[in-house]
Amino acid sequence: MRQTFGVYMSDELKQGRGGALMSSGCLARRDCSAGGGIAGRAGEQALSEPGLSAASGGGGVVSAAAAGAAGAGKRGNGAAVSPAGGAAAAAQKAPDKECFPEPPHDCALCPRLHDFLQQWRQRQPGWYNAPVRPFLPQGGLAAVRLLLVGLAPGLQGANRTGRPFTGDGCGPLLYNTLEKYGFARGRYQARPDDGLQLAHMAIVNAVRCVPPENRPLGAEIKACRRYLAPYVQDLPRLQVVVTLGKVAHESTLRALGVPLKAAPFIHGRIAEIDRGSRPGTAGGNSAGGEAQPGRAPAGRLRLISSYHCSRYNTSTGRLTEAMFHDIFAAARACLDSLQA
Repeated sequence: MRQTFGVYMSDELKQGRGGALMSSGCLARRDCSAGGGIAGRAGEQALSEPGLSAASGGGGVVSAAAAGAAGAGKRGNGAAVSPAGGAAAAAQKAPDKECFPEPPHDCALCPRLHDFLQQWRQRQPGWYNAPVRPFLPQGGLAAVRLLLVGLAPGLQGANRTGRPFTGDGCGPLLYNTLEKYGFARGRYQARPDDGLQLAHMAIVNAVRCVPPENRPLGAEIKACRRYLAPYVQDLPRLQVVVTLGKVAHESTLRALGVPLKAAPFIHGRIAEIDRGSRPGTAGGNSAGGEAQPGRAPAGRLRLISSYHCSRYNTSTGRLTEAMFHDIFAAARACLDSLQA
């Protein structure tokens, strides 16, 4: 199996940071057609993702899925089992026909997450409290050129409202940034029925269900990768992937069959992956979501790493608004430089 990687870094990254990454090939230009990293605190490699608190972190980004495995139960259409009123109920409507398989409402793949959701269904029966669906653009899967991969639903965000990054501290920064760079239309009002629409992008999560303290276990990340994998492997027009935090970044690489050392998580780093020279999927993936032999969409992906836009990261200055804007400015430059 041959895989092709290219690494693009800013001047800041080239000056004393990135180390061995330089051997992969780096370009210092800003536009994505010639390479181009992102300025700011781009060279700081995150060793962990602190501060993704249940109340304000995680943001709730989610994916739909490949085939379910033992323990997942029957594939559901997402209809609410527990009572859920208002906008949260609207978020539980039946999925588009053109959609990857969904985890069932009462998914039991991860016992700890299942039990945690059960507790919150009893405490807050009006909340969504289920695996959160992906947020897709008009035109559905066929329209997606940019994919945003986050960590997991926030307890009082997507787990409450049913839409990724909606209702917690991450939403305003994320959706205002997406609107600024042409990836969203409408006004974010922290409700899934606010009329906000995505444009040529989708939002998914590495983990579909809210984890205690927003810290999923390794086994849970692996189990849920079957639902992330189709988004990074099989979207026909996908060209750019933005990962929020190290967990999302590494799960994305594993879903693509890419060694972690080939593209380590560094904020602002842009890695290029040749999808045409990796094994793809032929109607499904392994239980862990890793790429399996078969046919996959050809073409290169630009993978852009970012710190998570959690309230902790923004309040401590680890991630500033300008740094976050740079991430999506780079994503926009990449898409504008590539043929749709």
